[in-house]
Amino acid sequence: MTLLTIREVDSRQDWRDFAQVKEKIYSKTGYPEEDVWEETRNLRVLSQGDPYRQAAAFIALQGEEMIGRIAAIVDSRHQSVQEGFFGFFECIKDQQVARELLMAAAEKLKSWGKSVMLGPISPSTNDKVGIMVEGFDTLPHQNLTYNPPYYQQLLENCGLTKAMGLLSYLWRHDMPIPNHFFTLEARALKRYDAAIVFQAKGDLRQETEILTEVYNESLKNNWGFVPLTPEEARGILRQYRFSPHPELLFRLDVAGEPAGICLLQPNTRPGLKPTDPQIRAAVLGLKPQYRNKGLSTLLIIKAIQIVKEQGCPTAEISLIMENNRTVRGLIEKTLQCPVLHRYQVYRTEIST
Repeated sequence: MTLLTIREVDSRQDWRDFAQVKEKIYSKTGYPEEDVWEETRNLRVLSQGDPYRQAAAFIALQGEEMIGRIAAIVDSRHQSVQEGFFGFFECIKDQQVARELLMAAAEKLKSWGKSVMLGPISPSTNDKVGIMVEGFDTLPHQNLTYNPPYYQQLLENCGLTKAMGLLSYLWRHDMPIPNHFFTLEARALKRYDAAIVFQAKGDLRQETEILTEVYNESLKNNWGFVPLTPEEARGILRQYRFSPHPELLFRLDVAGEPAGICLLQPNTRPGLKPTDPQIRAAVLGLKPQYRNKGLSTLLIIKAIQIVKEQGCPTAEISLIMENNRTVRGLIEKTLQCPVLHRYQVYRTEIST
């Protein structure tokens, strides 16, 4: 049998190989192509000098054949100092290969002082999180993971256990907005000086500060939260500023103070079918002091109106933590949206 080796990525050719591993595996599964080069470039930049993160990448080879890859990632912004991430995991259907890749990532995290490995997280919880375990018939947004179904078996057979379940939901244009939403909206508008602000065309420096602060305050209590940096916020604003639809990013101001945010994202993944959602509701949140006042209905109603104006028959609402009963109740019971995809993030103790 040809020797299995795990090689740490170092040279420019190594990084090209790292990207091609995913291309090779997915071409054999019949899955649609993804931009493997962009995600590899981003990981390479991260590994070479990010102020918040460390990263190391590995490739699995059987002789000269590339058959898997993984990255070990540490993020100083992550709330748990004991946890490091593994991410960018791709592997042929071979348990030994998966085990060796995970061991390589765990050893690197151990050398960085971590005792728990969490993932796949690629490269942070603001990016691709988990593996898909249900819903393979429908393509998700390109910022979400779409992997071969056997990945679940590979990870669980290596002893990894579920750390968190994540859900995406399907909204259809024929789903009516509940009547009491309009009552709550009218009451909130009467009681509070509230306004929707489309921030992509505003002053870049000012809007960067606002987006960073509102995003982080709105989401800071979420599981696995990693704060958005000003650089990341500026990148988001630039994407919307130069997109055909800058109105897909908007916020809610109350008495002139930023109170909440909504990010809608077009789905530009190659290979979409007419039945696949063409747009994603990625973030919709309020700062804690503005919750339970009916103000969320202003963001929800505006988001639905914009999606309908885009002519999208369906939309994806994601990702929602499995243990977030409040938001799940709103989506499942009030809006009556069915589950579209299920994802799982795994954890394991790193042996000393």
